Amino acid sequence: MPIQKFNYLKAQLEGSAAHTVEGFALTNRNYETAVNLLRDRYGQTSKLIHAYMKAPMNLPAPTNDEFSLRFYGDKLESYLRGLESLGQTPEMYGSLLVPVVLDKLPIDIRKSIAREHERDNLILENLRKSITREIDILEAGEGVTESDRLHATAFFMGTQSQSYKDKSTDTWKKVNTRICIFCPGEHYPTQCTEVPDANTRNQIVKQTQACFNCLGAQRVTACNSTKRCKKYNGMHYTSICKGQEVITDTTQEPKIQQSAINEVETTDETSVMHSSQQRNDILLKTVIAPDMYNDQRVESNIFFVEGAQRSFISQKIVDKLEIKPTEKASIHLSAFGDLSQNVRNLDTATIQQQTDT
Repeated sequence: MPIQKFNYLKAQLEGSAAHTVEGFALTNRNYETAVNLLRDRYGQTSKLIHAYMKAPMNLPAPTNDEFSLRFYGDKLESYLRGLESLGQTPEMYGSLLVPVVLDKLPIDIRKSIAREHERDNLILENLRKSITREIDILEAGEGVTESDRLHATAFFMGTQSQSYKDKSTDTWKKVNTRICIFCPGEHYPTQCTEVPDANTRNQIVKQTQACFNCLGAQRVTACNSTKRCKKYNGMHYTSICKGQEVITDTTQEPKIQQSAINEVETTDETSVMHSSQQRNDILLKTVIAPDMYNDQRVESNIFFVEGAQRSFISQKIVDKLEIKPTEKASIHLSAFGDLSQNVRNLDTATIQQQTDT
């Protein structure tokens, strides 16, 4: 429905784009008006091409690491696909982007690409294939074999040689090393000291169009990660969290500043674990519209549930409209996250709803 699309659209906008559609009521007609307004202001092909051409120049240079180079390659490919979707072919812009991309690559990878193509005139398509090949090589070189990870059956944990322990530790350190998105350092983003400010980190994530939840190359709406902020359990990466920490004073009762904070109350005899929650306002998609059946008409509150495959009506509305069921249907009902389903035999009927279009 256009109303659902409009609500989703407004939730995805920010900055000046969000201000553009402020004040529009959630109606079918206003959705089309808002889309046309945004298309006129931000959908100019020339501006989109300019933005896609400029984006690779603003990408941070990758390091000689599989994670960093893959992130760079994924972002570069997304920009090139954007240009292709606008009717721009690699022959039209390839000669401009090849030197830009080469200058950002680490020296070792540039040498490898130069050896591969020798004196050939390097085109963008071949450069893209070379970057993918280098990523595969780095991934294969940083893998951990089973012989490095498994203990020999003749060894006991307490008598394992020190040299084996050192080798195993070094191997895991190498595998677990991650390139920081905020600086060229080889550490996890949560450990970055070069860019400690959360607002600056958020700007970097926006500029690189990374996922706010896992800092990957995909959009947050397509993120499959189930991890949440370790501070406040929000749907964003811990290192970009802008919330305030909970300060506990030993002389006072702790204050709840965020939902789902676990506290431990200690007494002389026992410890009790409980969960406290601060209630926050929740916005639900609702609309008031008339329902009609034969010659009957009544105003009803409609609640939209995304993902639902059926529409349900209360018995109160059924009685007011004097609705006659047309047939019975066996329906498997389950709430979101439930592992089991309940079978219900319900009456079905068809009614009409009036909209503004």
